[in-house]
Amino acid sequence: MQIAARLVPGVNDPLEEVVMPATHTLKTVDGSTVISVTGELDASNAEDLFGWICEAIDAPGCRHVSLDLGGVPFIDSTVIRYLIHAHAYAHSSDVPLVVSDAQEFVRRVLWTTGVAGVLGMVSSGRAGR
Repeated sequence: MQIAARLVPGVNDPLEEVVMPATHTLKTVDGSTVISVTGELDASNAEDLFGWICEAIDAPGCRHVSLDLGGVPFIDSTVIRYLIHAHAYAHSSDVPLVVSDAQEFVRRVLWTTGVAGVLGMVSSGRAGR
């Protein structure tokens, strides 16, 4: 007698990916804002990331935005596209936008795609250091 197990998404489905939803915090001191992001960034939340960055840029008195990706283990091509758009928006607003503390995988993706230099990352060590 065979018993067929029913797969329940989020419970026992081995093919379902476990995704860490992205969250962020903003800290502003003397016109410099740090957006610290935690979780995976992909097509499902890239637009949210763009919104967080634009919100920081548009805040009264903002003179500099640093995007801390130290808590982000993964990004995809959609995120890269939104980072380029965010950089253009920041440039048009005369507010420098830099990426800092990217984890190894994220740093490699940004360097491989040629976006790292545009976003003010350095080639050695942790980004922004």
